[in-house]
Amino acid sequence: MLKRAKKRKLIDWSPEEMLQDLDTSDSVFKKIIKEPEEVVFTEDEFPVYTEYLERYLD
Repeated sequence: MLKRAKKRKLIDWSPEEMLQDLDTSDSVFKKIIKEPEEVVFTEDEFPVYTEYLERYLD
């Protein structure tokens, strides 16, 4: 679809170049899991989180 748009000059950028430029290394997709004691909230964020959790109990 994007190649067709490029041929029809609907877009002026190359889809192949865009996909080659993407960083698809494994480190980008690894989820970092933190222990509860490692999670830190700022003073402004903490009331927002606690209010949300009180409102939407499991």
